[in-house]
Amino acid sequence: MDNGTFARIVRDACRLDSMVSILKILLDNATKYKNSYNQCLRPFSFKYSKGLASLPDELLVHIFKFAALSDETKHAVRLSHVSRKFRALMLEERRFWTKLHSRAKADEVNAFLSRSGQDTGLYVSIHAVSQLFLDPLAFLNICSHTAPRWKSLKISEASFLHRDEATANVLLKDMIRRFDLNLARLQDLEIHGSVEPWDDGDEDVDELRFKFSWPSPNLRVLRCTRFVPLPSPSYSSITSFVTSILGTDRRRFNIEMRQLCSFLVSCPSITDLGLKWHVVPDIDDEERNILPAEPLEITRITSFKLLLSNYPIGTATNHLVLAFMRTFKLTNLDHLSFKVDFSPFHLMGRQVDEVRTTELLLELAHALIPDPFVHRRLTSLSVDLTYEMPRPLQMMQSRQPIKQPRTFTLPLDKIRNVSTLKMTTFARTLFTRDATTAPSGLREIRFWKCKELTSAGLIDTVQSLKEYGAWDTLERFVVEDCNALQHDAVLDAISNEKMQNLDI
Repeated sequence: MDNGTFARIVRDACRLDSMVSILKILLDNATKYKNSYNQCLRPFSFKYSKGLASLPDELLVHIFKFAALSDETKHAVRLSHVSRKFRALMLEERRFWTKLHSRAKADEVNAFLSRSGQDTGLYVSIHAVSQLFLDPLAFLNICSHTAPRWKSLKISEASFLHRDEATANVLLKDMIRRFDLNLARLQDLEIHGSVEPWDDGDEDVDELRFKFSWPSPNLRVLRCTRFVPLPSPSYSSITSFVTSILGTDRRRFNIEMRQLCSFLVSCPSITDLGLKWHVVPDIDDEERNILPAEPLEITRITSFKLLLSNYPIGTATNHLVLAFMRTFKLTNLDHLSFKVDFSPFHLMGRQVDEVRTTELLLELAHALIPDPFVHRRLTSLSVDLTYEMPRPLQMMQSRQPIKQPRTFTLPLDKIRNVSTLKMTTFARTLFTRDATTAPSGLREIRFWKCKELTSAGLIDTVQSLKEYGAWDTLERFVVEDCNALQHDAVLDAISNEKMQNLDI
C-alpha cells in the first residue's frame, strides 16, 4: 500500500468516526427530548384513552376502521394490544385482518390469516426485494393457498436495486413459474416497476417480460407503472386500465405505442383509460415526424385521462403529443381529462418569450384536443395546467419577479361538442374560434382552484366568450376556490343568472 492510499484510508476513517460521534450525540439528544415530551403527554394520553374506551362498541369499531384499514398494516396489531376490550373488538371484526404484506414476519402473516376467517376477501401487497432481506416467495409459500380469496394484488419493487436482482418483472416470472394461483375474486391488480430490459438494444424483448397467466375472471382494474403489460386472456375482463410510459426517443416511443395498441386491442372490455407520460426534452428535430400510418379505432373507451409529467414545452414535444393523440380514434369518447405538469425551467424565466410561449400553449391545446368531427360524443372536458416551482426559483421570484406566460388559449373550434368544461390553471384563459364554426356547445364552465387567476384575467375570459358568441348560450359559470379573485370585480363581469357558485 503506497503512502497516498494509506493517507486516504486514514482520512476516511476519521471522517466516519466523526459521523458516528455526531449521530450518537443527535440520538442521545433526540431521546432526551422525546422522553420529556412523553412525560408531558402521558397524563393527557391516559385521560383521552379512558374517554375513548368509554365510547359505545359500535362507534369504536367505526373509529378503528380508519386506522386498521389504512396502508400501515401494523395498526391492527397495535390496537389489539391496547386493552382487553380493544383486543376483543379487533378480533371480532375479521375485516381488520385482511391486509397481507410480504414485509411482515411469518408469524404475523399466519396471525392475520387465522383472524381473517375462512372466506373474507384479502388485500395482498408483495414487495420485490433481495432474498437476503425478505424473500417474497417465502411469503407466498405461506399464503398462496388463500389466492381464491384475494380481492386486490399489488406488486412493487425497490428502485435502488439492480433489475436482474429483484424487480417486479423477475418476481412475477418466478411467481408464475412456481405458483399455480386461482385468482377467482381478484378485482384490482397493481404492478409498480420498470420491467423493460431497454438497455440491451433489442426491440424484441417480449420473451424477457412476464406474462400474467393466472385465471382472474373478475379482474376489473389494472394499474401499471413505467411499462405496458403483455396481452393475456387473464386481462379480458378489465374495464379500467392505467399505465405510464416514457417516450424518450422515437425508437422507444414506437415500441411503447405498438405495445399499448396491442394491449388495448386484446382487452375488449376497457372503458376507462389512464396514461401518465414523462416526456423528456432531448428530442431531435427528426422526431417531429413521428406519425402513425393508420390510427387505431377503439369504440368501447368512453373516458380518457392523460397526465404529461414534467412537460418541457416546445414544438418538438408538442408534435410528439400530437402524434400520440393521432394514434387513436376513440369514437365513443365521452370524457377527456388532460393534466399538464410543466417543467418550470422551460415555462418561465427572464429569457422566456411570453408571446412565443403563449403560441406554444395554443399549439399544445390543438395537439391534446382530438378532432371534433371524429369524436362527436365528447361532451365533457377537464383541463389542468400546473407547475411546481423549485426552491431556487422561488427565492429568485421573491427578490425579482420572473416573467411567466399568463395566457392559455382554448380553441372553441376543437370543443364544439363539449357542453361541460372544467379548468384548473395558473394562467389567464382566453377562447378563440373560426368565424365559420358552428355555434358553441358550451353550457357550463367551471374554474376550480385557479390560485393565480386574477379578476382582470377572468374578465378577459368572459369578454372572449362574449366576443365569439359562446357567452349567450352558456347556462352556468362556476368559480370555486380561486383565491386571487376579488368578489366585487367578478360580479361586475358575470351576470347573476350565469353565476352558479362563487367561492372566493
